[in-house]
Formats: sequence, structure tokens, C-alpha cells
Amino acid sequence: MIPNLALHSLLKYTKRNYHCFDDIVVGVSRMSGVSYSEIKNWSDSQYEGSLVDSHICEWAFEYAVNLTNNTCLGIDCSELTRSHGLETYLLALLSAKNTGDAIGSVLVNYVPQLVNELFLRVESDPNRNMLVMFGSVESDRDYKYLIDFCLSLCIRLARRLPPAANLSPVSLALKRDCPEADISRFQLLYNCPVIFSANQNLLELGPNFTMFRSELAGGIPQNFTDFLIKKASVRKGKSFCQKTQKAIEDQLTQGVVNIEGIASKLNVSSRTLQQRLASEGESFRNLLEQASRRRALYFLTHTSKSISQISDALGYTTEASFIRAFRRWEGTTPAAFRKNIKSK
Repeated sequence: MIPNLALHSLLKYTKRNYHCFDDIVVGVSRMSGVSYSEIKNWSDSQYEGSLVDSHICEWAFEYAVNLTNNTCLGIDCSELTRSHGLETYLLALLSAKNTGDAIGSVLVNYVPQLVNELFLRVESDPNRNMLVMFGSVESDRDYKYLIDFCLSLCIRLARRLPPAANLSPVSLALKRDCPEADISRFQLLYNCPVIFSANQNLLELGPNFTMFRSELAGGIPQNFTDFLIKKASVRKGKSFCQKTQKAIEDQLTQGVVNIEGIASKLNVSSRTLQQRLASEGESFRNLLEQASRRRALYFLTHTSKSISQISDALGYTTEASFIRAFRRWEGTTPAAFRKNIKSK
């Protein structure tokens, strides 16, 4: 979720401040197989759900940095991120005993679930400082822009909750290269010394964070807390829709998908699956069509499979029925779409 939130914020930021929005959308479309129109509509709407994986999100940041020459895009984009979609994590902040517990709770208990490619570890030193160590799980991968985004977002979220607005870390060490002239942007955001090209990523939070009794919930209106609880509850219910979507996408890579097979994978009956999806405003047919569309775009963009082979792989009874479905999705035929992609 967080990588896609980062991508959503990146697209909004570049659309507002640069002239490379279309280039980034086209690039993400080619890398992911998701159509240009779907990405554009997703970026124009209020953030909702995941679109691509973490690798593509990081690639999008690297591509945008090359286009804009702005090596601070990770921390710049987090400024545009609002609380929509983060209700569960704001509730964790509200229920914490102090600011240090709040940040530790979000970093340790939630971020690893949302960014599977990152690890986080929290320790304390003799001076009662909290040491937050973080980085990429895979040693050969560098998610420096996603790390910039996640870390700056946590700090910004903490400062939105009174009375933590003026709290600052003791220091920050980053493995990433120095952004040269933009180093002051990092120091301005974190309001502490920032070291680049370090041996590890390390955020040091002093006693003002770990011992400060903020009584977070006391400064928040009850109706706002009730709103967060309601939104978090709704989003928790959507996990079944996401599980169904993943099961469909996994099955599509192996063969034809049907509702009985997916229901069996999720240990429910076909009827229960339909009822639970309907309670979340979704249907099995729509999820299957969305997954088939993404798979078709991937095949056309990244493979040399014929239209007939793609039709068979997606479970269509005839090539003509696949072409009709594709025209409904993209407004053109699969062959014309592939020809247009190759010409760019």
C-alpha cells in the first residue's frame, strides 16, 4: 500500500509542478502493463488501493528524478499525502502513550506489513534515545526514494498530531548518496543533522520524543476519532476483496479462472464469496475482468505472444470474444494497441 501511496503522491506532485506527468504515466504503463487511462484516472482520484508493485514504484521515482533533476522527490511528495487511506495508522498514533511509542508502533507494527521489501528495527541507547534502523531486505536493491517517502511521511504524520508539531529527531543517517545542493531540504524537513553515504540508515529520536507525554487523543475532537474508526473499519473489510483479487491474478498465471476455484482457494463457498464481495461494493466478474485486462496489457507490451495465444491464456472461448472485450477496455483492438506501443 505505501509504495502505491508514494506513486500516487509522485504523480500528483509532478502534475502540479513539472511537465513530465504524461511521460511518467506512459513509463509506468509500459513497465506494469496497466493501461495509461487507468493510471491517469487513479492518479486523478482520491487515493484508493494498489496498482503496481514496489519495484515499479521505485523505478517511477528514479525516472521522475532523471526527468526533473530533483533528487528530493521522495520527501517533496510526502508533503502532498493526506490521511485518506491511513486511518488505521493514525488510530495507532492516537492510542499511544507518548510520541515515541506512537512512532515506534507505526514503524515496527505497520510499515513492514505495507512495504514488504523494507526491514525496520528499533533499539534504545544509554541516553534513552530511540534508534530506528531501516533499509532494503534485499542487499542488491536500493529503495532510496521509497525510504525517503516513508520516513518523511512518518515524521509529517507525527507532527500533524498536537502537540508534537515542533518535535525533531536528534540525527538522521542515510545510506543514499548526497543530493548535493538539495541537502538543505532534508535538514529543513527533519530539523536535525543529516548524514549521507552512511553505513546504515539510522534515525535517532531523543527523549523529547520517547519521554514526552503527549496525551495525543486529548487534543483530537471526538467526532474526528469516530470518523477514523469508521474509515479504518471499512478499509479492514476490503481485505477480502484484495485477497480475492490476488487469488484471481495468481490463478490467471496458471490457467483458466472460475469462481468455484477461487472460492476453494479462499476456503469459502461460491455464494459466500459473492456475498462478501457484494458487501464491499464489488463483484467477482468485475475483479476477473480487471485482472484479465491487466494481464492482456502485460502480454501485449512485454511478450511476443500472438493474439490467439493471449486469448487462450486468459480463458476466452474464442479470439473474437477477447478482441471485443479488449476494445471495450481500451477503445481499440489488441493488434492496434501493440502496434501503437512499439511505435513509441
